[in-house]
Amino acid sequence: MKRVALYGLGLIGIALLIGHNVTAENKAAAPAVSPAAQAGAPSPEDAAKAEMMKKWEAVATPGEEHKRLEPIVGSWTYTMKWWMEPNGQPEQSSGTSENIWILGGRFVQQKIAGQSMGQPFEGIGITGYDRIRKEYSGFWIDNMSTTTAASTAQYDPAANSLVETGSFACPMTGETHRQFRAVLKLGDGQSYTYEMYSKHTDGTEFKTMEISYVRQ
Repeated sequence: MKRVALYGLGLIGIALLIGHNVTAENKAAAPAVSPAAQAGAPSPEDAAKAEMMKKWEAVATPGEEHKRLEPIVGSWTYTMKWWMEPNGQPEQSSGTSENIWILGGRFVQQKIAGQSMGQPFEGIGITGYDRIRKEYSGFWIDNMSTTTAASTAQYDPAANSLVETGSFACPMTGETHRQFRAVLKLGDGQSYTYEMYSKHTDGTEFKTMEISYVRQ
């Protein structure tokens, strides 16, 4: 009987020893849980996603650069002059322009309606500020061409103007990327002007267009 009891105690001891070893192995195999995770903090992956979204939001939100365009928003009448040759007599036309904020204040959309060379003239322009590239950008389309004009610009605080460079396909010369320079003088909220310059065949720059806007 005493031997049986000792034998039974031996089995219990072996079982306890095996159980202890299994528990130790399980603890070693289980991944360590950081104090931050135990406290409910985001994982490194979630933190990286949150940081990415924060950066995205920063460059997607309109800022002070966009507010500089506010003076040109509204309803306008315009008169336009354009020159085919330096010192030549300009062609003239007139019409109206509706400039509105679109896409949550990220871009100004311009729609022009008027007359040009004896026929109806329509045009659409988009101007905005790219917070990634840190520059203003725009494009223009109208019913007198099948091409687009694209440009980028920087703000000149001394002149309260956007100094613009870009290119367009010229139907008169056949150039596919004719370069131009332009100045958008933002004005005082009651009027503003747009002047475009290009190069003549001899390489000299001359004014090719001038548009004056007056608020309705």
